[in-house]
Amino acid sequence: VAQAWLELPYLERSVGVELSPTRHAAATRSWGRLAADDSAAELLRRPGEPEFTLGSMLECGLCGLTHVYVASLCMDDQLLSELWGRLSAAPEVECVASLRAFPAPLGRADASAAPRAVAVETAVVETTWTPEGQAGTPVHLYRFGGRGREAEAEAEAE
Repeated sequence: VAQAWLELPYLERSVGVELSPTRHAAATRSWGRLAADDSAAELLRRPGEPEFTLGSMLECGLCGLTHVYVASLCMDDQLLSELWGRLSAAPEVECVASLRAFPAPLGRADASAAPRAVAVETAVVETTWTPEGQAGTPVHLYRFGGRGREAEAEAEAE
């Protein structure tokens, strides 16, 4: 969350939702230390700051979120299925990246809504825990067709 905020200046918001109170406290403490460090002033010159939320992605608001990363290695299939239901129903979500694949079948949480195409691919990315000499960690990417800003721009162009 903090890294995305610092490295992607075009982001309007960067929101982290952490279920673990210990990990949430570590994130807010780390951001506070960075914000208080005079040598980091150049990094922090943009307005605003990332948002750190203690809670569950099954209960938090998803309004305005377009890209979602799920650190899902320790999540069971039941939790992943419930989370998929929420994310696939969120109208603004364009892309979801997950360390574990969501259980099949992937469908709409709301069967009455128009169907959406979901493109699934796996990318291998370098992570902080990637052993030296290895290519990286598989990340499962889900892209929703006909959604978000790109779909709105295409509709306006027609």
